[in-house]
Amino acid sequence: MLGIALAICGAALAVGLAGTGSALGVGIAGQSGSGVVSEDPEKFGKVLLLEALPGTQGIYGFLAAIMILQKVGLLGGEVIQIDPSIGWQILFASLPIAIAGLSSGIFQGKVSAAAMGIVAKKPGESGKGIILSAMVETYAVLGLLAGGGDRPGFRGDYRRSVRASRRGRRLSDRHGSDSIRYPGRSTERKRHELEERDRRWVRSGARHTAGDLPVRYDDSDRVAPGRRQAESG
Repeated sequence: MLGIALAICGAALAVGLAGTGSALGVGIAGQSGSGVVSEDPEKFGKVLLLEALPGTQGIYGFLAAIMILQKVGLLGGEVIQIDPSIGWQILFASLPIAIAGLSSGIFQGKVSAAAMGIVAKKPGESGKGIILSAMVETYAVLGLLAGGGDRPGFRGDYRRSVRASRRGRRLSDRHGSDSIRYPGRSTERKRHELEERDRRWVRSGARHTAGDLPVRYDDSDRVAPGRRQAESG
C-alpha cells in the first residue's frame, strides 16, 4: 500500500501546488483588471483574457494527477499494488509540474497585471501583452512534459508490478484472501486437501494418470511438480 500512497501523494502535489499558483496568478491579474474595467467597461473581454492566462497551470496539474491515477488503476480500472520504489518514482515525476506550475502561475499573473496597462492605454496593442504573459506559461508546459516521460527502465518495473499484482489477485480469488496474507495457512489447507484426495483415490482403487499426479507445496507457497506413491489399502 505504500506505493499507492506515494503515487496519490504525487497526484495531490501536482494538483495542489499548480492550482495554488494559478489561484494566486489569477487573483493578481484580477486586481489590476478591475481598475481597468471600472474606467472603461467595454474593455472587459480583453481584461478577462489576460486574467484567464494564469489559470492554465491548474489545468496542467489536474491533467498530471489524472494520468497518475489512471496509471495506478484508481480511475477506470483495477487498483495495482505497485512497489514503493515505483511509488517514489511517480512522486518525484510529479514535482516538475507542481513546482513549475506554482512559480509560473504567480509570475504569469504579475505579467498579466502589468499588461493591463497596455489594455488601458493602447487597446489595439493588447495582443503584445498576451504574448508576454504566454511566454511565462511555456515553462509550465515543459514541467508537464518532463513529468510525463518515463525514465529508462521505469516501464519495465511498472509492468512487472502490474503482473505481480494481477497474479496475486488471481491467487486470492482462487484460494481465498488468506493465500496472500497468510501463505502458511493457505499451504497447510492445500496440503490437507491433497492428502484427502489421495486417500479417496486409494480407497477407490483408482490408478494415477499423468494428468492426475498430485502436487506438493513448499513453504513459499509455490507449486512444484512431484510424485507421490499411492499406498495400498
